[in-house]
Amino acid sequence: MVLVLDHKCNQREIVGSLMQVKNVLTKCCLTLLKCPSDCILYDVEFAVALGFDPSTNEYKVVHICGDGYRFEIFTLGCSDNAWRTVPGPFQESYEPPFDIETFEWRDPVLVSGRVMHWYVDLNEYVVSMNIRDEKAYKRYLPKLDWEIEKDRYGFIKMGGNLSFWYQISST
Repeated sequence: MVLVLDHKCNQREIVGSLMQVKNVLTKCCLTLLKCPSDCILYDVEFAVALGFDPSTNEYKVVHICGDGYRFEIFTLGCSDNAWRTVPGPFQESYEPPFDIETFEWRDPVLVSGRVMHWYVDLNEYVVSMNIRDEKAYKRYLPKLDWEIEKDRYGFIKMGGNLSFWYQISST
């Protein structure tokens, strides 16, 4: 399964986007309904990801609204065929560690197909979501002997686990 963003343009300006989930084996394609936030997904680095919950055999599309206060979830094959909105990890306006106007969510690191982890431009934590319980939370970075600098660390999946890497020097 692959999640694809299809842009609709008008005179070189993106005026809308469609999200599609494609099964590369069967060549079936499902165009998702517009998300409740009514956003225009125009950037390559937008906050949407496809995950799989092996406990229920369900694929879910997770979309983070730009402010990070709510997440929208679409379950493929669900009878109501609709998006649901769930709270994000931030409760107060001062909590997001980023400038809402300029921040771009990066593609998440997906572990076990069902746990998503997003970098949030901070040296303290990342935002994570287990699509089984559909709850977003902050996952704190490991403690090091020095202060972690943002943009010098990242995450990868290694051996089926989330792994943290840190660039100690430029060489």
